[in-house]
Amino acid sequence: MAILFLIALALAIPTSGLSLLLYGALFVGKAILGAKGRMHEVNKSRAFKAIDNDGPKNLPSWVKNEDRRGAFFSALLMMAQRRGIPEGYLGVMLNTQQSLEFLLGFAAEMEKNGASFVEQQSGSIDFVCQMWGRLDAVDKAKFASIAPTEEQYRSLHTPIERRLPINAPRRNDARTTQMIEWAIETLGREPSAMGTAYDEISYSAVVSYVHERKCPIITRVAKPYGDWLEFHANVRGRSYRVTLGMTHEGQGSVLTSQPA
Repeated sequence: MAILFLIALALAIPTSGLSLLLYGALFVGKAILGAKGRMHEVNKSRAFKAIDNDGPKNLPSWVKNEDRRGAFFSALLMMAQRRGIPEGYLGVMLNTQQSLEFLLGFAAEMEKNGASFVEQQSGSIDFVCQMWGRLDAVDKAKFASIAPTEEQYRSLHTPIERRLPINAPRRNDARTTQMIEWAIETLGREPSAMGTAYDEISYSAVVSYVHERKCPIITRVAKPYGDWLEFHANVRGRSYRVTLGMTHEGQGSVLTSQPA
């Protein structure tokens, strides 16, 4: 009986009353959407300002989640195409350490201010568009003619911590440090321009060694799978000029060493 009473009551409401309720709901919904849109714009502005002033400081919380990372980059590629950004430009941006750090640092700033994952994607494509807009016509024409390689696309799924050493790497144990210094000394006795690969010594372990020993970095060349480094190392009172690369399988290191 109660349900029948409620149905009868609803049917008894005049049409004009229903219209007023509908208009009221639409008005409130529009106001809520407008407020969210304004908050999104404010969030983007704050993130832009933070990146401009201080550079990238953090990575988004989802960055080590392969599914989320894949979804983020896939959405960027799709939205960039819709916005007229050449794939060549985005491919280079996503495979260059510095620009990728800025892009993900921007997403992290938005997340810190309360942006959802979808809002971070939307804001990040605006960030890409802003960077694209700063290029002159000559550079834009160059990027428009670039076709990203299959390797560049595959590298988007490389574990992000290998490409973005924003946070300090883990400390090595004593045995690992001993192996690295043994390799530097051994290679330094017979200097060679050709790199020697070590599966037992990981790329990340050598990066940790550089940070721990505060080795001066002479040259850094950004690579999709891990930067190529040239640095000075001091082992048992002798100075060496060392280069570091990554093996093809993405784990071991490739080293050269010469007395400095």
